[in-house]
Amino acid sequence: MIVSHVQRGLLATVCALAMTLSSCAGTPDSKFYLLEPLTGSPAPEGTVTIDQGISIGVGPVTLPEYLDRPQIVTRTNRNTVLLAEFDRWAEPLSSNVSRTMAENLIYLLHDDSVLPYPWPGSVDVAYQVLVDVYRFDGVLGEKAWLDAQWSVQSRKDKNVLMLKRATFVEPAGDPSYEALVAAQSRALGNLSREIAAALKGLMRDRVRE
Repeated sequence: MIVSHVQRGLLATVCALAMTLSSCAGTPDSKFYLLEPLTGSPAPEGTVTIDQGISIGVGPVTLPEYLDRPQIVTRTNRNTVLLAEFDRWAEPLSSNVSRTMAENLIYLLHDDSVLPYPWPGSVDVAYQVLVDVYRFDGVLGEKAWLDAQWSVQSRKDKNVLMLKRATFVEPAGDPSYEALVAAQSRALGNLSREIAAALKGLMRDRVRE
């Protein structure tokens, strides 16, 4: 059977198209994740209340460069990390952390006057919560790790009223990214509780003055 040049070209095109379609069919769909804020009814001892008319700003949140990317980062051992190509954050992680922390503080303080960075210039923020994250990753199927330094600053005179470093480790359960992000959300919730308790102390001092 004699195959013409035209037929050879057509056959090559069909083969290339088939290979492309086969490759695309084998590519998994990307999944996008968000941190989950605290929900439910907080325990009475975990609930704090701030003075009416006091606004609190949360952020900016700073991240190390290895985390400042769309891909979810996990550890494979102490010194190496893995970037998940098809499991990604639905928004910049620093914005997601700042917004989720603001929602957590609204929940814990029972006050809507908590705003994530950047807040409107028309809002007179009394206290600003700054968070410098050193580590926010984990090991699939094992644990999520949050290590951060946080501070509360008076917006009026720029004085740092409180400065603390905190570390939280949460079990991740099954080896999925859903489980890891859920564990990271719980770790961020624990950090939010610590900050809420600190704000409660500041409010008490404010009343005594």
